[in-house]
Order: sequence, then C-alpha cells, then structure tokens
Amino acid sequence: MNWTCCECENKYDNSTGDVDERMCNECLDGVPDLEYSEMEKIMLKNWFEEYSEIFSKILTILKKRTIDDLRTIFDALSEMGYKEAS
Repeated sequence: MNWTCCECENKYDNSTGDVDERMCNECLDGVPDLEYSEMEKIMLKNWFEEYSEIFSKILTILKKRTIDDLRTIFDALSEMGYKEAS
C-alpha cells in the first residue's frame, strides 16, 4: 500500500517511509528530494560564482571593443578550461 507524504506529497510505502510519522524517508532525514531542474540551478549558480571574476574581465574587455584585447579574452577562457578550436 502507498501513502502520501504530509511534507512533500510524494508517494511512499513501508520500505520508503514511516507510516506512523506520515512522511517519506527523505523528509524524515531532512534531505529534500530536489527536482532535476532545481539541481541544475544550484550547480549553475555555484559555477557562476566560481567564474564570476573571469566573466567580469571578459565583459570589460568586450566593452572596449579593441582587437588588441582579443588575446586577453582567449587567456581568460583558457583559465576556465576552454581550448581554442584547431
């Protein structure tokens, strides 16, 4: 038999939740079951925070619009792990 968790409204049974508490194991453990899109948002936010200084440098260079600064953009991208196409 399946029950509905009173916290997250996901279905659970005797093996995946506590019938007396009316909650699934994830909610009982305090670890919410994140949807995939929410996990992507968290990963993207962490990635952006890590590289925000490099993004800022690239935007500053692009605002100048000079060919001399193009090499600096490639340097910044290589710091992020991008490689030039051959």
